[in-house]
Amino acid sequence: MRSGEDHPTELSTGPAARTAGDDLDAGRAEPPSPTTFTRAEWRATLSLAGVYALRFLGLYMVLPVLSLYARRLPGSTSFLTGMSLGAYGFTNMLLVLPFGVLSDKIGRKRVIALGLAIFSAGSFVAASASTIVGLLAGRALQGAGAVSSVVVALIGDVTRPEVRARAMAILGTALALSFAVGVIAGPSLAGEFGVQSLFLLTGVLSLGGMLLMVVAVPNPAHVHHYEEYEPRVRQMGPLLLQHDLLTLDLGMFMLHLALTALFVVVPILLEPLLPAYHLWRVYAPIIFLGMAIALPTMTYAERTGSVNKVLAAGITLFGSSFVLLRFASHELAGIAAGLAFFVTALGLLEPTLTTLLTRYTTRETRGTAAGVFNMSGFLGAFVGGALGGLLLEEHEALFLVLACASLFWLAAAIRLRRI
Repeated sequence: MRSGEDHPTELSTGPAARTAGDDLDAGRAEPPSPTTFTRAEWRATLSLAGVYALRFLGLYMVLPVLSLYARRLPGSTSFLTGMSLGAYGFTNMLLVLPFGVLSDKIGRKRVIALGLAIFSAGSFVAASASTIVGLLAGRALQGAGAVSSVVVALIGDVTRPEVRARAMAILGTALALSFAVGVIAGPSLAGEFGVQSLFLLTGVLSLGGMLLMVVAVPNPAHVHHYEEYEPRVRQMGPLLLQHDLLTLDLGMFMLHLALTALFVVVPILLEPLLPAYHLWRVYAPIIFLGMAIALPTMTYAERTGSVNKVLAAGITLFGSSFVLLRFASHELAGIAAGLAFFVTALGLLEPTLTTLLTRYTTRETRGTAAGVFNMSGFLGAFVGGALGGLLLEEHEALFLVLACASLFWLAAAIRLRRI
């Protein structure tokens, strides 16, 4: 399960042009194998994956316990509790494009360093907050360090097209592992040291990522403009009118709306049933079960050309999870079953949506389509925080709304073209 916090789409192919990865290996006695990482490419890819993992690990540690912490702060209301999760998505959505433009002008590494510094500052603000307003300010400032797409662009600058798909896969794996480790470890650490310590750790990890980038990530000889990775504002209007792409954007919106809303509500539902520092006992088996089902299913779907069928099945499972939660949210077993359905659906749907995005776009439009796709996820996280907060005391109504919205999404998905 991946969070609606912040994660770009890692698209798998690139333009067949000379890249900084070639420049990094200039002067070698023998040209690199077309399908093998060079030493410089390995170093750059693994370093950037480490930067990615360090940034998100602390962030994901906080998520399972954030609503429990926020609702106890002075000045907190149900709505503001939800916004303590959603504020991150709002500022991320606003600034992801400006950071991309800035990276073209002053360089990727400088912008990533700036974003990590802003994210770290937001973490320290949140750690020192004594009221809900201070926490909201810290979370919004965390989201303002919106440089994930710049990291993806830098991967493009330091690798050749022949190995770029594997580099992106490594980046995605680092993100998934960070999520799994963070969500499982966070509750225990919060129980031992307090939630404020998690924010401090998040800030320190982000600074560690900055140091790793400065020391280990090579400077690209050139900053390239890849249509597959960089959105173009002038293309957004026409792409928003395409049913297939709009349906995928709706899916990304729905996934992260639901994920954020659940992180608002479910920890509070579990509180009387299980101490917060034992939440890992629920999350760990559910995450591993979801991965065990989703990974082979996606492999099978790619091999047999049944991605659209997996999408429909995933949405059905997604909606069913809220029906379960609607009628069984007062029992630990019922909540665990609903979450297991949801996590499995999430593991199926997110890679399916990304796969379909690559099929419904061309190289010239893919970067813009991916930008809108990712911004839809950030918007969903913001709306999910707001909706989860508004319906925190009426959680059964929240699950009913999400179940009904799933039917609307399924109806749209059935009309997708088969490719």
